[in-house]
Amino acid sequence: MSENIITLNQQNSIEFLIKYIELCQDKGVFNLQEADIIKKSISVLTGVTDPQINKVTALNILVQGVQKGQLKGGCFKLNDASLLFNIIQYINNNPQLFTDSLELQQQSPNTNITASIEKEQNQLDHDDDDDDLSELSAPVPLIKKTPKII
Repeated sequence: MSENIITLNQQNSIEFLIKYIELCQDKGVFNLQEADIIKKSISVLTGVTDPQINKVTALNILVQGVQKGQLKGGCFKLNDASLLFNIIQYINNNPQLFTDSLELQQQSPNTNITASIEKEQNQLDHDDDDDDLSELSAPVPLIKKTPKII
């Protein structure tokens, strides 16, 4: 069985991230607010300007989105997860491809995407308690209805 070899570059890395983000959305991984932020990030990466999101931030959001898709939804098969890991490694090893000079000046020299992902994963670990609704109310007993005799 032969495997397809994919040579990563700036364009196809972003395209893969977008496709896998859409897969996560199809499986209900993101809430509406997250979906809105991700949509804006995709727009920024495809050429639309946004005053609140630059390309570095948009890329971080997509990376965090696929991470959440795997952590919360198990969205990806083994080969897909491996490809995504390699895409993230490619982005981390080639940050100059995903930024322009203005964004590099805005970003502190010690900031990288991996640190951002680790921060998001820690936050997701703490947010797991937010998904547990079992403590909101005690079980409600069923009331037996007795027939009325007239």
